[in-house]
Amino acid sequence: MPRLTRHFTASLLLCSLLAGCNLLELRDQAKRLEQYIVVSGTVSTDFPSKSSLVVVLSQGDSGNDFELVDHFVVSGAGRWKFFVKPGKYYLSAFEDRDGDLVYHDEPAL
Repeated sequence: MPRLTRHFTASLLLCSLLAGCNLLELRDQAKRLEQYIVVSGTVSTDFPSKSSLVVVLSQGDSGNDFELVDHFVVSGAGRWKFFVKPGKYYLSAFEDRDGDLVYHDEPAL
């Protein structure tokens, strides 16, 4: 019995230490998440579409020099969401009729 108690106590101590490490890790992750904001919405077409809808988030100056930050693909109408650091962003969307995730004068949304 004493041997079983020692193993149980050691196991309990190990679990407590691991749980403490996980709490520290969660705290660090929460601090990192606080630096981000959520940009979200819905995308749809005025007509039924069999193509994916692509929502594009870009950043840049007011000229034509934009940099892709992220994109979200929706099968038909639906919700999209980006997690980004605060700043100035541009949002665009298009119907990806050829399925290559590249805008080629396809219907803009």
